[in-house]
Amino acid sequence: MSIRNVMLLGILGVAGSGAAAAAELPAGAPADVRVRVSTGCTLAARELQLATAEADRLLAVAGVKLALEPDGAVPAHEALVAAYETSFAPPVAAPRAIEVRVAHCGQPGVPPCRPGVLGSTVKDGDGSRVRYIALYADRIRAAARDGLVPRATLLGRVLAHEIVHALAGGGAHEERGLMRCHWSMAAIDGPLDARAALSPALRERVRLAAAVARR
Repeated sequence: MSIRNVMLLGILGVAGSGAAAAAELPAGAPADVRVRVSTGCTLAARELQLATAEADRLLAVAGVKLALEPDGAVPAHEALVAAYETSFAPPVAAPRAIEVRVAHCGQPGVPPCRPGVLGSTVKDGDGSRVRYIALYADRIRAAARDGLVPRATLLGRVLAHEIVHALAGGGAHEERGLMRCHWSMAAIDGPLDARAALSPALRERVRLAAAVARR
C-alpha cells in the first residue's frame, strides 16, 4: 500500500457506492487468521489492540478475524532493538501464522522502503509462500499526523490491506475501498465503510483462503 499527496478520483468508503456497499456481512463464525506481531519500534499494546480492532472491522465482510499470538503481546522494545534480526525467527508454535513486522524504514529485518509505501507483503523468491508482512510505523504515523485519522486506525487499515494480500495473493488491488493501491490524504481521512471495503469477488477469495489456512 502506498500514499500519494494528490487528490485521487473517488473517496474511500463512500456509503452506497456500488453493490458491495449493500452487501450483508457473512453469516456464521468468522475464520481466525493467526498473526504473530513483532516490533522494532515503540508500539503500545493499546495501539496494537485498536489497530487489530480496526482490521477486524474491515475484514469481517470476508468472514475473517485476526487472532494475535501469543495473546496479543508485543515483545519488549529494548530487547528487539538489541537483537532485531534474530527476533524475526520463523514462528515455531504456529507455523501457519502470518508474521507481521512493525518497524521504521531502513531498520534491519524489513525490505527497503519504496517512496510512499506504508506496508508490504514479502514472499519467497518464487512467490509461493508469504514470508512476512512489513508495516512501516514511521510513515504510518507521519501520514496520520498530517491527516485527521488516529494513527492506530491507519495502522489497522494498512494491516488489513496487507492481510488481504497475504491471503488472496496477486491481483488484489481494486479501484476503491480497502484495496486501492494508492491512497490520497483525502482517502485516508475519509470514513471506510466495512461493507464496501472489499468487492464481492475479492471477499470470497479472502474467505476461501482463510478457511484453507486454518486447517
